[in-house]
Amino acid sequence: MRGGLHEGRPRAERCRRRGLRQAPARTPRGRLLVAGRVRCGPGAPSKPGRPALETRAPGAGMVPFPARKTVGYYATCAAMLYSGGVVYARIAIVIGLGLLIWNVLLSRQQEAIANRLRGDPYELDSISRVIPPGVHARCPPDIAVIEYAGLALTYATPLRVAASFAPRLAMFERLVATLATRQYGRAPDRILHLGARACRSVRGRADRLSEHALGNALDVSGFEFDARPREVPGPKSKKPGREKATTDASAADKSRVGEAAFTISVLQHWKPALQLQSDAARHSAFLHELTRRTIAEHVFRGVIGPGHEGHADHLHFDQGPWSYTAF
Repeated sequence: MRGGLHEGRPRAERCRRRGLRQAPARTPRGRLLVAGRVRCGPGAPSKPGRPALETRAPGAGMVPFPARKTVGYYATCAAMLYSGGVVYARIAIVIGLGLLIWNVLLSRQQEAIANRLRGDPYELDSISRVIPPGVHARCPPDIAVIEYAGLALTYATPLRVAASFAPRLAMFERLVATLATRQYGRAPDRILHLGARACRSVRGRADRLSEHALGNALDVSGFEFDARPREVPGPKSKKPGREKATTDASAADKSRVGEAAFTISVLQHWKPALQLQSDAARHSAFLHELTRRTIAEHVFRGVIGPGHEGHADHLHFDQGPWSYTAF
């Protein structure tokens, strides 16, 4: 029982006794309408001396109950307090306060917390990527940046990357070496790239800091293989009982001696070649297999390739807070 009205009475009767007209239970969009336990539209004051609540929200003048809009919550709370719905106003205030803490105070930590709960923590997840209005993009000064030349493979020029990003690059190098040895019998001599660290925003988004600004991304443009000189056979050994120990890798190297230098280019070789047995077809298959394995083995969280705007000549890899692929 509340305000002299029994819940068992018909809704129309309860509204009539309070001098209000009956309102629908939901708005045209299906959102719940909250105006006390009895859903009635504005007509006469609900209590003596207090004017009725008047709004322009859809649904016979009732106040919509938004899901995550904190400002909407507090506007609803103020209106309900003014019209006498104190109990529901207190509930809405508690919910709104919780959402305010989550959306404002923890806005920089949401992705970091989510990745930690998934078992994939990363040091740079807690850094905000938001650029305030009127502020130019700049590299965060509190990130440790190192010069990285490669471990398993060598880059054409040394990279300036975040220290946290270097282990991901080492994983990528091992994957490249494995797939190249399977396809060409040897690993590439150099990884060609368009750079790593650059103090800029995301293309087309002035309010979002690029992962390059954190030293947390790499643009790979291709792979370079040097010429292999032909082996010159030396004098045969006449010592009896001498065995030749040859590994699979060395056997693959010897089968391809005397090869000329060649380069795998993302710009030239990403699209499959018409001739399936050509070198271009082999290079295209290598690039596509490398991309698939990079995604499947979670080497990086973000992978962008040709077909996406501004990436026709390179593969973009980053370890941002979000997992995505775009081609």
